[in-house]
Amino acid sequence: VLLNGVPNMQDSSRVSGYSPSMDSVQEVRVDVFEADASYGDTSGGTVNLVTKGGSNAFHGTGSEFNEFSAINAPARWFIPVGTKTPATRQNQYGGTIGGPVLVPKLFNGRNKLFFFYSYERFKDTVPDAQINTVPTAAERNGDFSALLALGTNYQLYDPSSGVVNGTGVKRSPFTGNIIPPSSINQVAKGYLQFYPLPNQPGSADGENNFFSNNPTADDYNSHSGRLDYSINGNNRIFFEVHRSEYKRTQSNIFQNISTGTKTYNVYQGGLFDYVHTFNSTLTMDSRLSLTRSYLNSTLPSQGFDATSIGFPSYINTFATERFLPRLVFSESSGTKAFAGLSTTPG
Repeated sequence: VLLNGVPNMQDSSRVSGYSPSMDSVQEVRVDVFEADASYGDTSGGTVNLVTKGGSNAFHGTGSEFNEFSAINAPARWFIPVGTKTPATRQNQYGGTIGGPVLVPKLFNGRNKLFFFYSYERFKDTVPDAQINTVPTAAERNGDFSALLALGTNYQLYDPSSGVVNGTGVKRSPFTGNIIPPSSINQVAKGYLQFYPLPNQPGSADGENNFFSNNPTADDYNSHSGRLDYSINGNNRIFFEVHRSEYKRTQSNIFQNISTGTKTYNVYQGGLFDYVHTFNSTLTMDSRLSLTRSYLNSTLPSQGFDATSIGFPSYINTFATERFLPRLVFSESSGTKAFAGLSTTPG
């Protein structure tokens, strides 16, 4: 994948890097098999995007695409009256401008020096409604007595009371299904602060008692600029730079540092191109370019001090990166599962 004749890829996987806005592209050339040695770096085909340059006249473009829930047909015609649906929003806009470089009374770049600039922005929010299970106010204090009314299979046992009983292990039940404060782990207490209280009744056993809608948000912006200079009939140069930035936040169901992820990607680069014409049959085109991609995924809890919720200090000492230690549950996934805390950063 090439941009103005130079490689434009994230890495050796051949995934495209910087994506110029459509209004800034002059032409797209696709070769199923490129045998020209000047391209190199591939044993197969090439896709080359060539960006626009300025001219003696000023030209520009502008565009916008906007979508919001107020005008969406489903919300107006197919949803019962009085029902509020999560909002979907999308806005994409941009523009270009190009022409000769002019400095009044100092410099007139017509027929010599030209510029071209392109900008694009994309923002959206997409609903992400979820139903999860969180501890009730009583359960936070170790009181699970309400579950006994549902059957003896909800009886809790003291894990520290196990004794060998024949070929198995016998444990003592917690009286009244209430865990005494002395038996509640300090780390568990530390994690509880990140769980909100239930916001809906849920089932009889307390499952499915928390609803959240934290939209996935995307924010993308792109800039590119180009200067073309015709030195004389035999020599001309152009210089091009570009940068795009993409941010995404999602899955922060509890609206605190314990849930959600953040993604941050940057693609940037530049190119210097010099063309010299020796005669009618011999031309030299030299290019020097730099392309850089930066892809990062992190968590809201970056920099977290594990000792603040009761972990020993060596957790911090030997951690490659400091995040809230991940908490997951062994029950099957789905709406009935307790929501875990933290996740694995990319």
